[in-house]
Amino acid sequence: MSPNAINNLTKITLTIGILFLASLFILNIDNKDFYINYLSVFTYFISLSLGGTFFIVLLNLTRAGWGTMIKRVPEYCMSLLPYFTILFIPLLFGLDHIYEWLDPNNIATDYLIKKKLPYLNKPFFIIRNIFYFIVFTVVSIYYWKNSIKQDKTDKKADANNITKNLQRKAPIAILLLSLATSFASFDWLMSLFSHWFSTIYGIYYFAGAMVFLLATTILTYDLLRIFKYTSEYPNIEHFHDLSKLLYGFIIFWSYVAFSQYFLTWYANIPEFTQWYYPRTEGDWNTVFYLLMIFHFIVPLFGFMSRHVKRHPLGRSFFCILIIIIHYIDIRFQIYPNITKDITISNNEYYILFTFAIIIISLLIQKIVTNNIIPKNDPRIEESKKLENAI
Repeated sequence: MSPNAINNLTKITLTIGILFLASLFILNIDNKDFYINYLSVFTYFISLSLGGTFFIVLLNLTRAGWGTMIKRVPEYCMSLLPYFTILFIPLLFGLDHIYEWLDPNNIATDYLIKKKLPYLNKPFFIIRNIFYFIVFTVVSIYYWKNSIKQDKTDKKADANNITKNLQRKAPIAILLLSLATSFASFDWLMSLFSHWFSTIYGIYYFAGAMVFLLATTILTYDLLRIFKYTSEYPNIEHFHDLSKLLYGFIIFWSYVAFSQYFLTWYANIPEFTQWYYPRTEGDWNTVFYLLMIFHFIVPLFGFMSRHVKRHPLGRSFFCILIIIIHYIDIRFQIYPNITKDITISNNEYYILFTFAIIIISLLIQKIVTNNIIPKNDPRIEESKKLENAI
């Protein structure tokens, strides 16, 4: 199938996805559960774009030449971040259904919610989110547009200047991105149970976003090789480095998750333990151990081998596992304080499927309309020569 035919097909699937999502919203506008389901799916998919943005900014911050050859798929994910500004709007209609600190009865009777009202109130919540999405949009568009601009330039000096500018802006970009992502995770997820807080919760969400991004990047490049869309590059050395990075972030996620749990257990403060208590009782206790096993223990030993990282089937298996388990992790952060039921509702399946159609359609459009291998980047030759000693 030609690129034009693929592009036209994705326009149809994208239109279907948008219309279906709009229909779901209209039909469920007064349904409290719908907004919880929507929040779960939204925070899952935006973490992919946030992970892509962090990855690209970090490549420029560290001036890492090895990643030049595999930066395009993370850039595609990054470039979708402005679309999430629009996808966030339905949540604004359901804030009163989602957050307990907006319930007048809780405000009147709960001492801690009263004390947090200067921060946890609807106008300030909306203002903060406007700031978050301005940061997300400006950073992602700046790095995406300049990367594409570099592809099209005919002058080596111009290409070099673009790289230098991206590197110079990286310290400011990473600072703003880190602050916006941390506070967004506090607002969207941590404040669902307003008695509990964790100073490392933003890092926990960031670690999940990075494993999602890296797993998606590896899987996408493997699929592109299968469909002969790319052949020579990225090569096995790039896949090996990406897999090592994914493995590292899996361990990092596990470290942050354990630290958060251990500090709560050690402090033994009732307001803090109330967040973990429903997650270690009933059916959610099963999910607690599923995360421990499939987000840590199985990848720890199964993905450790050099041979697995360099084998398409082996690394693809672990990438699919991580993509699935990351959504379970997002649900684990949201639902236990709301319901004891771990089953996924039909509405949640519909929203998940619809978001997947929209995001995949947009990603395919990016792939067929732009170069999969960056051009004119001064670090491209360094990336081609990448070789893993271990």
